[in-house]
Amino acid sequence: MTNNSTILLDAQKDGDRLVELLRDGSILPLSVTGYSMIPLLKPGRDVVWLRACTPDELKPGRILFFRRPDIFDSVLAMSGL
Repeated sequence: MTNNSTILLDAQKDGDRLVELLRDGSILPLSVTGYSMIPLLKPGRDVVWLRACTPDELKPGRILFFRRPDIFDSVLAMSGL
């Protein structure tokens, strides 16, 4: 029998676990909760899928989700990267 369980993580509260899972190759869903990416992403409507990437994979139009010492944040990659 397969156990299909879902782990719900809060990026702010469970940041260390989130980073650990991404480093291990997991692809994780994250509900959009902030307003800084409107109109592209809207809280309560959109879910983004997170995965680790290399610098070579960063291209214009991709969203970079990163961790500062006190918070996770996102930015839309622009040209010139």
